[in-house]
Amino acid sequence: MRFRVESLPESEQAAGMASYVAAYRIGMLVSTAGALFIVSGFEGAVGTRSSAWMWGYVVMAVLVLIGTATALAATEPEQSARAKPRRGPRRRSRACSMPRSARSPNS
Repeated sequence: MRFRVESLPESEQAAGMASYVAAYRIGMLVSTAGALFIVSGFEGAVGTRSSAWMWGYVVMAVLVLIGTATALAATEPEQSARAKPRRGPRRRSRACSMPRSARSPNS
C-alpha cells in the first residue's frame, strides 16, 4: 500500500487506486475463468485432458513469473528515497499510553 501511495502525486491517488482495483479484478478473472479457457483451448489442440491441464498450469506459472519479475524490477519511489531515515526507536504517543492513575504505584 505504501508503494502505491508514494509513487503517485496526491492529485493522481484516486486514478491510481482505480487502476489498482481494475488490475486486481482482471487478475482474478484470468486466474479463474482464464485458466479454464486456456485448458479448454489446449484440450482441442493436444487431445488428452491430462496434458491440457499440464500445459494450462505451465501457462499460469509463466503469468505468475511475469508478475513476480515486475514486482522485483520496480524501483523505489523518489519521495521515499528522499525521506530522512528515522533515528532511534519510535516513541509511543501519549494518547495511546496508559493513564497515570491506572499504573502501579511502584512505576
